[in-house]
Amino acid sequence: MRLAGEPGWMMAWSPEWGELLRPRPRSAVATLDVWVLSDAWACARRRPGVAAAGLTAKDAQDLKDLEQRMAADASKLFEQTERREEWVEKSLVTAEDLKNGDSWIQRRLFAGLFAETVREGDTWLQELLPGFAHHWPPAVPPVPGDEPQDGEEEARTV
Repeated sequence: MRLAGEPGWMMAWSPEWGELLRPRPRSAVATLDVWVLSDAWACARRRPGVAAAGLTAKDAQDLKDLEQRMAADASKLFEQTERREEWVEKSLVTAEDLKNGDSWIQRRLFAGLFAETVREGDTWLQELLPGFAHHWPPAVPPVPGDEPQDGEEEARTV
């Protein structure tokens, strides 16, 4: 599988080791910004000494835990719709983001919270993701009909 935004490939399956990457259903990533996650994993892999040896199991688990925590925090924040203007003031989303559907807004909240948490985070987070930057505007604009439709077959996403 080709890596997004950087040179290189990841092996998805091997006869020796079996499945190495497990695709996630669209519903599992519908509220996550996969581009900010891609930027974070790329940042962690660029650290000095990591390029040759690769990420440790602890690094990978820390990134997965951060993703879960940010997903939960973004979900809670999204439920507080009366605070949308505050989200713009804090630069978690843009006013343009708020003109799009709920899935888009949830993904942008996730990205904004993720970037803010890394920027203002603890020392371990700064060491895991030194110089982390997620660039606005998003890498891919919303697609018409981006909101899932009832009975829609789920796309597979890694």
